[in-house]
Parts: sequence; structure tokens; C-alpha cells
Amino acid sequence: MLNYLQYIKAAIILLLIAGYGNLSLNAQSPFQSSEIIPYDIFEKNVGPSTTPVKMTGYVDTEDYHEIRYVSVNNGSDDGDGSQSKPWADIRYALDHINDASLTKRYAVLVAEGVYGGGTVYMKEFIHLYGGFNSDNWKRDIESYSTVVDGNKKGRAMIGADNAKVDGFVIRNGLYRGKGGGILCDGTSPVISNNIISNNKTLTPDNWEPEFIHELANDGGSIAALNGAGPHITNNLFVNNQTETGRGAGIAAHNRSTPLIAYNVFLNNTSGINDSMRSSDGGAISSAYHSSSDIYYNVILGNRAENKNDGGGIFTEKWSSLHIGGNLLVDNFSSDDGGGIYLSGQTHHYVTKPDPVYPEERYLNKLKGNYLIGNSIDSDAPPGAFRFTNDTRVEYDRNISYLNDGGLDFRKSMVKARNNIMMDIVTIRESDYTTYLHDNLILGSLVIDAPVEQVNNQVEEKITTPYDDQFNNIFIDDQLSLVARNGVYDSDKYVTKIRLAKPISEVVELKNRVVKIDDSWSVIYTNDQRSITVWGDHSKGRQIEVLTTFRMNTISDHYGEKVGLAGK
Repeated sequence: MLNYLQYIKAAIILLLIAGYGNLSLNAQSPFQSSEIIPYDIFEKNVGPSTTPVKMTGYVDTEDYHEIRYVSVNNGSDDGDGSQSKPWADIRYALDHINDASLTKRYAVLVAEGVYGGGTVYMKEFIHLYGGFNSDNWKRDIESYSTVVDGNKKGRAMIGADNAKVDGFVIRNGLYRGKGGGILCDGTSPVISNNIISNNKTLTPDNWEPEFIHELANDGGSIAALNGAGPHITNNLFVNNQTETGRGAGIAAHNRSTPLIAYNVFLNNTSGINDSMRSSDGGAISSAYHSSSDIYYNVILGNRAENKNDGGGIFTEKWSSLHIGGNLLVDNFSSDDGGGIYLSGQTHHYVTKPDPVYPEERYLNKLKGNYLIGNSIDSDAPPGAFRFTNDTRVEYDRNISYLNDGGLDFRKSMVKARNNIMMDIVTIRESDYTTYLHDNLILGSLVIDAPVEQVNNQVEEKITTPYDDQFNNIFIDDQLSLVARNGVYDSDKYVTKIRLAKPISEVVELKNRVVKIDDSWSVIYTNDQRSITVWGDHSKGRQIEVLTTFRMNTISDHYGEKVGLAGK
């Protein structure tokens, strides 16, 4: 029986559901752009980790009234779902839980093993947790890998409101439609602490559109469609693809509002078989009034192939993004915007332009991001980003360095303040005034459009972290290391590199950007004698840990109002 206070709590949650459609998931994002502080990323834990599952109670968000168990190795579908008699199949478990509700929520604990056999349809008020030992039910998602395998015969999963999937490997979804791994069509599950790998969407049947940049099969890994608002946190997205379609990692479309935070996007590729340039966004795409919140992610080595834009992040059609505290490193576009491509209008050459949306309805905010080593397949701008087609942007306290072709402000309404831009900066083809206030530009500034400049410092010569001039500006916290050997873990997608000499001082290098021989990576973790980095760098020998680009505030060369100093 519920006591009086429990009734009150349940009533409040019911009101929340009535207002937002999904328990806390469609509510306002917990992140605000004003809360992003530059350099925060070095303190954040990104990617999957083992988290505890609270097993008592049933009103608070992470507490459960009923627990069921599934083990493909020790279970049987003749069992009762108890710990001593677990079921053997996830789909069977979901089919046989028919009384889940707000006041009777279920946790389904799934033991190690491979679970195939068809698409898993999530259900309301049922949370799926993987990573359990099948004998003692202790949880460690790295040691006890729990796999939902699409077997390249369809989607791996379909989402539901008030549902959760946490601690799984979700792989090999293959679908000729949107959402190769997970489809969230108007639904808003929590998707957390998973490795989401090798999922793919195929080119639409009879794909012969009249024009380029048509809508295709978006979301190689996850598609959030038609008002979906999933919370997608602490996952690793790796080796997902679209043949023809946007967003090999995540695609948001048609007024969807995903929260995308603390994830790693590694080596995802859009448009691998695209003849019509309809596959923008190697890692993330957000289109058609979809307002995505993208915070504290590592977006590394993603690609938009076949003349598509936005190797890391792409947006169009009045989709307001909040992009804060991310690392965008070594992403590639075969056309424009190796790191980011933002477009206000529809990215379509034959569509009649919309009236420009007002600021209260359309504003992108980029704050505290690092854009490093992103590239394009041409000599023209821009490797770091292109802002274009009536996009409206607040670009505040970001850092860009060594991006092929630099930064491109074109046909866009931009207020750029307090940034450190160590690239070519080009402002062109615009009737809008671009506002450059209090920026430090260590590279060329090319202006061919209206600009308002206030208190910027521009140095034509681009310096490097190993020049004396550079270290007069920034705190000297870079490191040069030499590898003794490296071992790649193909299950975790990381390389542990043993160092020839230990790091002289114990220092945490988490999320620091590194150049390993001629390739880029990001450090996952380290100790004094080794570093572990994302991706396969087992043959690497010379390691350069880039500076954090914290400005040396004791220097009066630029003053405290330029760049990020004193902020």
C-alpha cells in the first residue's frame, strides 16, 4: 500500500508526465550554455562506465519495485525471471512483463552473453541493465560483456518512453530505413553507458532523386525522429555508418530534442555509398527544427564522405544547437566543415529560402569547445567549421588549432567573443555584420563582409606549442613522450601505450589531445608509466600531448580581455 507521502510523490510525477510526455526526459535540459566553463572537459568522465543500480523503492527515478533476471547462459524461458530461475532472452522478458507502470517500475538485469534473434522492443517503465556476472550477479560492464546483436538482419532496438538501456554492447544493426542500431520515433528513452558499434543504414530503395541533398536513411546508430527527446549519455559510438543518410552516430530530425552528453564518437562515417550528397554529419546531424544539446563529448576521427558536409556535427533547417565543452578532433569532411557545419536554411540548392527565423526561435550557442586537427578535401576553407545560409550563432570562448583551411563565417549572423583562434579566419559573402569582440587570432584574418571589431588581437604568424612566443601566451603544460610499446584492445577500442620513460610528475591527462606520430587521438586515462588513448595507435612511437591552451595571465602582452584570459 502507498502511504500518504508516496501518493503525493506519485501525483507530482504524474503531473510531470502529463506536462512533458516522459518522466523527466523531455523536460528542459539540465545543461545551460552559461554553465559551460572552458577547460571543463579535462575534469569529465566520458564514455561508458559501470554504475550502480538501486534496487529498492519505486518512486524515485532510479529505484525499482520489481526486479527480473535474464541469462542466456544459465537461464530458461521456462523460468520465472527470478535470480535463481532467470529467463534466457531479453525479448521474452519484455513480452512477459505486462504490469509495469509509474508506481510499479521494473529493472531487468541481463547477464553476460550474446542476445540475438531479432529486434528488442523497449517498453515503458522497464529499464534494461547489462554487464552482470551470470553466477553471482555482480556488475562490471567491461568484464561481463552483454551484447544485443542485430546480426545484420534488422535494427537492434526500438525505443520507448520512460525506458532505459544501460551497460550493453549494441551492435550489427542493419536496416534500409532510419535508425540502423536504435530507432526513437517520437519516443524518449535513456540510452547510457553502452558501446554502440558497427550499426548501419542502407541506401533507400530505388534511390534516384532529382536533386542532391535529399532526405535519405539517417541515423546509422541512432535516429531520433518526430519529437523524440532521448537522453544519450556516456556511450561509445564507434564504426557506425550510413550508406546514404545523415548522422552516422546520431541523427535528430523533425522537432526532436536529444540530450547528447559525455559520449565518445570514434570513427563513424556517413555517406559511404552516396551519389547524391545526402549524407552530412559524420558523427551527429540535427535537422528540421531539432534542438539538440551536445555537451562534453569526445568527437574524434569521424568522416562525411562523397562531397558531404560536417565531419563532426551538421545542422540545417532552423535547428538550434547548444554545443558546449566538446573536443572535436581529426574529423573530416569531403566538402565543407571538417569539424562543424551549421546552416539555417534547408541545405538544398533548389529549395526556396524561408523567411529568416527570429532569435527567440533560432539561435545556436557554441561555448568552450576545442576544434583541433579537423580537415577537408580541398584547399579552401573551412576545416574547423562553416557557418552559412542565414545561421545565427553565439560563438564564445572556443579554441581552434591546426584545422585545415581554418574557420569560415559566411552568410551568417555571428557574435564571436573571447575565442582563441589559431587558424585562418575568413569572413565573406554576407550582408550581415559579424561581431568580433575580445578574440585572440594567431593566424590570418581575411575580411570580405561587414565586421565590427572590438579589442581583438591579431598575429599573422601562426605559432606552435614549442615556440618561445607561443609559451609567452599560454601556460607551458604540453608534454613530449616516447612509447615503448602499445597494445590495442579491440573490445574497448583503446590502446594502452607503455612509456619508455615515466612521466616525471604525477599528472592527470584525461581528455588531453595528443598527436601520435602523424595521427590524432585523445587520452582516455593515464598513470605515470602509461597512457591509454582512443583508437588503434599500437604502432605509434612519438607522442606529443598538446597544451591545454590556458592563457598565461601573468603576461601583459595581450591583456586580460583578449581570448579566454581572465574569464
